[in-house]
Amino acid sequence: MSQESVQRGATVFSNICAACHQPHGRGMKGSIPPLDGSEWLNAKVKGIPVSILLKGLEGPITVKGEKFDNVMPSKATLSDQQIADVLTYARKQWSNNSSPITAEYVTQVRASLVNRKKPWTSQELKSMVGGKIEKEEQNSSPFSYKAPTTLEVVNKADALQASTIAQMTPQVPQSESSFLFIAVVMIGLMKHIHRERHK
Repeated sequence: MSQESVQRGATVFSNICAACHQPHGRGMKGSIPPLDGSEWLNAKVKGIPVSILLKGLEGPITVKGEKFDNVMPSKATLSDQQIADVLTYARKQWSNNSSPITAEYVTQVRASLVNRKKPWTSQELKSMVGGKIEKEEQNSSPFSYKAPTTLEVVNKADALQASTIAQMTPQVPQSESSFLFIAVVMIGLMKHIHRERHK
């Protein structure tokens, strides 16, 4: 997994997923399930969230102890890389710290589901993993991605400008700098003595 993958996933999430699941990942109360802390998104068997994106989901589902009954359309038009990126992003955001998903893995799952024509139900998915969705153990992640704020962008631009100006400014060697400092002090002292003598 790379920072670039997480950033690409953030873009896909913003364009495709955020309208329903919301930028904060908490969904909509009683209507859209949350992704933050979701056992389905963070499933130990990564084929669960991949299968949901590829074929969609319909009917009742319980997420974090709360019941929902809605339809999630298939996102099979996304490329394998896009699906891997957006799932990796979501599995690394908010309180989630699950392992990444690769495009190669998505390709394998897509091939295995080529003959399936209808959305999944939660019961079907649970039956594939022994009747219970087990959440992956949550580990700290160095790749959690947060979009920069406007202030951070401005500060970065200011820092870059300052760095550029510094590079363009001739640097005075330390020995020369010390000499100039001493010369300025001596000139100031001589002016002071001169003024004292002519009082």
